[in-house]
Amino acid sequence: MLATNLFMLVWGIKLVQATWNQSIPDFPIFSVGLSYLPIPVGGALTALLVIERFMTQKFFAEPEAETVSGLTTE
Repeated sequence: MLATNLFMLVWGIKLVQATWNQSIPDFPIFSVGLSYLPIPVGGALTALLVIERFMTQKFFAEPEAETVSGLTTE
C-alpha cells in the first residue's frame, strides 16, 4: 500500500507539472494540472496514514467504541 501511494505521489506530481500550463476549454481559468492535483495529495495523505499505522503497529485495529455511531442505517 505504501508503494502504491508513493507511486501516486511521485508520478502524480510529474503529471501535475506536465499539464499545469494547459487550460480546460470550458473553464479557461483552471488548468488541467489543477484537476490532477488530488492524485498526489491523496497519495501523500494515504502514505502518511500507512506510516502512522506502521509506527503504532495498529494495522487492523477495531475502531474505538465512542467513535462508532449507534444509529442504524436500515
